[in-house]
Amino acid sequence: MFKGKKVIIFDMDGTLIDSMGIWNEIDRQLIKKLGNNEKIEENIIQKQRDFALREYSKEKNPYVKYCELLGKQYESNLNGEEILNLRYKISEDYLKNVIDYKPNAEIYSKIINEQNVIKDECLIFEDSLIGLEAAKNAGIECAVVYDKYSDEDREKINAIADYKLNNFNEAIKKLNEEVE
Repeated sequence: MFKGKKVIIFDMDGTLIDSMGIWNEIDRQLIKKLGNNEKIEENIIQKQRDFALREYSKEKNPYVKYCELLGKQYESNLNGEEILNLRYKISEDYLKNVIDYKPNAEIYSKIINEQNVIKDECLIFEDSLIGLEAAKNAGIECAVVYDKYSDEDREKINAIADYKLNNFNEAIKKLNEEVE
């Protein structure tokens, strides 16, 4: 898995930090501020965000488009940029005070930066289908680290991942085996 790799990239949300549920909660708070007081299921929020980010992936800022979509859906007078700024304000507290690193991830979260690196020399650690698809579309090998928020897409994730890991301990074990 690590042999011949010069660059190892770790996705943050859900892979290194337990944040995927937090982004759903941030968006739930955002939707509430946009005027919706009904409780929305977490999986619906995540599906809507994943859909929008895939749909608008070629835009300059897919999150602005996602926020525009939320503004229209919840009849807000704010534009996409204003809604995104509101989302940032809501997320600031969560990112400072709520998220936790996954076990053993914080000490392995360095990115090795070398010149003249080719795709075969890269490995990306991901947890979500959308992130995995982006990496695979770029032609980069992926190790998928289990995250419960991606269970709905587990079959697709496992079908396209190069390596499947339950946690970072498995990655550390594999690295130690390859070094010895």
